[in-house]
Amino acid sequence: MKPLPLLPYPRSIERKPGFFTLPVRSALHFEAALDRDRLLLPLTERLQCAAAKAGVVLELITGSPRHPQLAIRALRSTAAPPEKQGYRLDITSSGVLLHYRDEDGLRAGAATLRQLLREYGRRLPCLIIRDFPDFEHRGIMLDISRGRVPNLGTLLELVGHLADFKINEFQLYTEHTFAYRNYERVWKGWGAITAEEIMLLDARCRQLGIELVPNQNSFGHLRYWLEYPPLKGLAEVSEPYEGADGTFLRYPSTLAPLNPRTMPFLRELYDELLPCFTSSRFNVGCDETWDLGRGQSKRVSERKGKGRVYMQFLKRFIARFRRETS
Repeated sequence: MKPLPLLPYPRSIERKPGFFTLPVRSALHFEAALDRDRLLLPLTERLQCAAAKAGVVLELITGSPRHPQLAIRALRSTAAPPEKQGYRLDITSSGVLLHYRDEDGLRAGAATLRQLLREYGRRLPCLIIRDFPDFEHRGIMLDISRGRVPNLGTLLELVGHLADFKINEFQLYTEHTFAYRNYERVWKGWGAITAEEIMLLDARCRQLGIELVPNQNSFGHLRYWLEYPPLKGLAEVSEPYEGADGTFLRYPSTLAPLNPRTMPFLRELYDELLPCFTSSRFNVGCDETWDLGRGQSKRVSERKGKGRVYMQFLKRFIARFRRETS
C-alpha cells in the first residue's frame, strides 16, 4: 500500500479498510476546559480552514459531544502514547477521534489531520496513527540579515506552515535588521523588522505552539554595526585585512571584548529587543569572531590565548546579564 503523504512521517500507521466521508456540515468537539484564546480557538480556526478547502463547514461544539453532525472529536485520553507530545488519531467509518495527553499532543494530532484533509479532502482513509516526536524541540532558524527582511504577512504565513510540520521553535537570525530606535542609520534600507511586528509574530507563534526565540548576534557578524561611525571604536580591528589565503578582504565584524563600552552597547540592544518576546531563552550567536586577537585584544590574546579571551568574554557577559535580569 502506498505510504501516506505526511510530514514528518508518523511513528506508526495502521491502515484499515474503508473511508469516512465528512458531511458537508459537520461538528468538531473540543473539551471546554481547553484554554480558549491560546488553544481552543486557534486550533478550531485552523481545522475549519482546512475543512473549508475540502468543502466542509465545520462547527465548533463544547460540552456534551452528542450532536447529529459530530464528525471530529478531540479527547484527553490514556489511549494516546504516554510520551510527551504524543497523540493517537483514529479514523473509522463513523468519524474521527483524536486522543491526546498534553496540549502539544493535541496540536500535533490536529496538524496531522490538517495534512490528511489537504490530501484527501472530505473522503478520509480509515486508519490508526500513533505518533510522538524523537526530539522535544524541533526548530527552524531563518536568516533575515543577508537580504531584505520578509514582511510580517510572509512570516505569519510561514509559521502556519511550520506548525503543520510540527516545528515548535522558530528563530530569526539577526545581525543588524531589527529596527532599534537609536540605530536607524545601521538598519535603514534593509526592511528591518519592528518591535510591534515581533510582538504580533510572537503572539501568533504562541497560538500555534511555537516558541519564538530571540536571536541577536553579539560578538561576531557585526560588520554593518561597526561601519557606523559612533560604533567604530568598538571594533576589534579598525581596518579591513586580507584573509588567511590572501584572496579576499575581511571587514571589521567582531566586537572588541575588552573595550569598556562593549557591555553597555549590548545591554542597550537587549533592553530593547528582549521585551518583544515571551520566550525565556535567547540565542546570542557569538560565532565566527574572525578578528579576535588581531587588534584591541591582541596583547592579551597572545599572553592568554584567543580561546581563553573568547570564553572569558562569554562568561562575563552571560553572568552579568543573568544577574541583571534575575
